[in-house]
Amino acid sequence: MANAMRLVVGRAGDQGRIRLALARSAHFGSLAPEVLDRVAAMCRMRHVRHGERLGSADGRDDHLWIVVSGAVRISTRPKEGSREVVHAVIGNGSFFGLANAVHHGPYTFEARAFGATDLAVVDAARVQSGLEQFPRLWRGVSGLLARRLKVALDIIADNRALPLHERLVRRLLSVATSTELLEGAQPTVQMTQGDLARMLDAGRSKINLALKQMETQGLLRTGYRTITLLDMAKLRTIAGREVEPL
Repeated sequence: MANAMRLVVGRAGDQGRIRLALARSAHFGSLAPEVLDRVAAMCRMRHVRHGERLGSADGRDDHLWIVVSGAVRISTRPKEGSREVVHAVIGNGSFFGLANAVHHGPYTFEARAFGATDLAVVDAARVQSGLEQFPRLWRGVSGLLARRLKVALDIIADNRALPLHERLVRRLLSVATSTELLEGAQPTVQMTQGDLARMLDAGRSKINLALKQMETQGLLRTGYRTITLLDMAKLRTIAGREVEPL
């Protein structure tokens, strides 16, 4: 009986954390409260260790994953034995896998926890059942997918046209702003400088130099697998046009 009670309390606590994370998310936070309640009820919490792989062993996946705390590194290898392509390291409030959960997309990716990470997870059957039973979810899902496409197009445009320091700042801001930030916040982004270099298709030495220059200017602070953004106002000025949350 005691163990059963602890399990119930634990699940209730997880649901509360998931609901709060959704409300603070730049992606989900604008949805109506009843929609957020429905999404939270569909989720289960998963706690993972650093480096632990998410999804199936062959890289195919049909789950929606929402980062409650921690970070997730997403990468692919275009061909067997080819160089790994790092697409993103996403943090609190961000998500991935929605397109697969809605339509069992054929593409593959490798997602691994970056540090100890808690995720809200919904399998495809629950997503599709929820959409059938609660059609209002479709508006939220279509909006999320449309914004994801815009982010992808923005990244392509940035990498083609902008100088390195602007691309770097825009990528850091996009990760940091995926969850609600209090006024004066100095958010910490979890990623390695090597992964940042791969995401920006730049040499590690160039990334290191750019970060050191910004650190000297008091814009950010680098640490072990972290980058803390110290002056959001100035960083947004460097970024130029609006940055979409990743």
